[in-house]
Amino acid sequence: MDELVVSTDGTSVASPVGPYQRIIALLSAMTERPGWKLSDLARKLNLPKATVLRLLKVLTDTGWIFRDADEVYRVTYRFWYTWANSYALACLRDLANRHLDTLVRETEETCFFTVVEGFHSVCLGRREGRYPVRLSLEEGARAPLHLGASNLVLLAHLPRARAEKALTFWLTEQEKKKEVVAQLERIRVQGFAYTVAQLTPGAAALAVPVMGVGSRLLGGLSVSGPAERFTWERAQEVLPLLRDHARTLGKEIEELAKQEVRDGT
Repeated sequence: MDELVVSTDGTSVASPVGPYQRIIALLSAMTERPGWKLSDLARKLNLPKATVLRLLKVLTDTGWIFRDADEVYRVTYRFWYTWANSYALACLRDLANRHLDTLVRETEETCFFTVVEGFHSVCLGRREGRYPVRLSLEEGARAPLHLGASNLVLLAHLPRARAEKALTFWLTEQEKKKEVVAQLERIRVQGFAYTVAQLTPGAAALAVPVMGVGSRLLGGLSVSGPAERFTWERAQEVLPLLRDHARTLGKEIEELAKQEVRDGT
């Protein structure tokens, strides 16, 4: 039997029947706009907020949806990878992968393109170096924003309010939080992050932000290899290359966004 919910105009509207139909209706709604507040989504689906919250918890726990720092629910990159076959996402990955391929030829190390998703980063692109090494950051994987060069450089270039919420989410010890805040300030000033053995034992990484118009963070490019080979001295040699690619990729992503607007996609 349909569950009836009184809408804002006082009329009763039939809601989706059964858990499977509700999940499908919720996911369909999620693709209609970038994000939803719980109350807005409940009105859209004509379901009680408690019911929608239970559905969102299931989808969040299984990695299809996440809640950002502003308590807005959004679909994850995993969703777009698996179900949506998003043209825009495919174009973004193609742009990034072209730069990663060139960086691998120039540095012979493993290279990554990462983006922010809530309090995590997501690896949208990975290209193996000449001497592949075991690294924890796999394509499609999520990682905490406060560990590793590829994540710290993203966290440092988020708006400060969002960065603060992410740190509060991950860190409960105030001394550790102060240490990371100081590290983020150094990264903002110098425009890059270099870390050793933070995500993967024995590995070092260098990362720079990919920025758009108005200092908007679009993602991050990073290079990683064994610490004994990818030393700080070697990272300094690679840094100008990495920055050049990040600047060019940022311009290309902005142009892609303009093209989508023109095409109505």
